[in-house]
Amino acid sequence: MRKQTATLILVTAILAIIMTTALKLYTYPPSEKTQEKPPFSSVKFYYAPPCGCCEKYLAKLRQYFAVEVTVLDPQKLQELKKELGVPERLWSCHTIAVEGGLFIEGHVPVSAFTALAKNGVRGLALPHAETDPTTWEGPGYYLVYENGTIWRVYS
Repeated sequence: MRKQTATLILVTAILAIIMTTALKLYTYPPSEKTQEKPPFSSVKFYYAPPCGCCEKYLAKLRQYFAVEVTVLDPQKLQELKKELGVPERLWSCHTIAVEGGLFIEGHVPVSAFTALAKNGVRGLALPHAETDPTTWEGPGYYLVYENGTIWRVYS
């Protein structure tokens, strides 16, 4: 009887470990570090004070890129957005300029940056705050500006 009980406990423990591992693999997407890297290594980050979210987002960006930060007055930031061709309805509290005249507007997840410079994509935008502010990643959607058209992409 004791041998059967010990065997049952051992089998139950092994099944629990297998199920836990399978659930984690199914629930969590692959790490950003395993995903395709963006085609650039540095970005220019522009914002106008007072912006409370920028420092946290900058910390995330600095994990992946060399970041040049420029603080502008609100009017100058709007002028920059126009120069970059950012559609007004995509404007957010800060703008990232990438080589080749590409833009990133708002808290776009770093994992989405690889979409830039592919098939005519000019910019990415997340003019709302759906991403997790501790990681700047998460479910929701961001917008892709491609050949004059804005597309909603769910992540």
